[in-house]
Amino acid sequence: AQEVILERNEAGLLTQYRVSYDGDAESFGWLIVVEGVVGEGDVQESDEALFDDLRDATQPTILVYETDAGMYGSDASGSGGGAGCGCPGRRRIAIGGKESDDLSAGGVFGDDDLDGSNGIDITAEGFAGPFAYTALAATDSDALVEWLEENDFSLGETASTLDHYIDAGDYTFVAVSLAPETAETPDGGRTLPALSIQSDADRMAFPARMS
Repeated sequence: AQEVILERNEAGLLTQYRVSYDGDAESFGWLIVVEGVVGEGDVQESDEALFDDLRDATQPTILVYETDAGMYGSDASGSGGGAGCGCPGRRRIAIGGKESDDLSAGGVFGDDDLDGSNGIDITAEGFAGPFAYTALAATDSDALVEWLEENDFSLGETASTLDHYIDAGDYTFVAVSLAPETAETPDGGRTLPALSIQSDADRMAFPARMS
């Protein structure tokens, strides 16, 4: 599962991700498609507090209250003159604001020096927090899939979606894994630190064909 925040800035588009996963940490692999060019220093660990702050500021408040006549169909006077549905006399209304607690309803991959001559160009690589990453520009989907498979990434049936991005052009593919020193995944999974990717895209867009 992942959460995504898109933000325009002077450099282009800043995309921040926070992901939760379950399973073997050493088997965690993530291919992020980003519009625009991603260069050295553009992939960083991000402040995950922003995700919590935005959720608190925008999550609806849920109010639960009893109607006078005990059914949704009551009119304003409480006389029961509306077209009742026979439901219990409780309603939920979501309004803007923070939810009240008491009212709540409930890189580095191998030594290849790729320069674009084989359809792939590494534009950035390194580490960001617990992540190892490699940013790839590609003009050939077969070459990209081959590189991913050689570096132990398995896309399965979603591999065919890469053609759409490559044909459209101006997309970067950021391959991410967890650094080896990351502890074992606890029962119930783990929410990883947030990751930010800066690109020079001139619009806010979330590529979602792979999903």
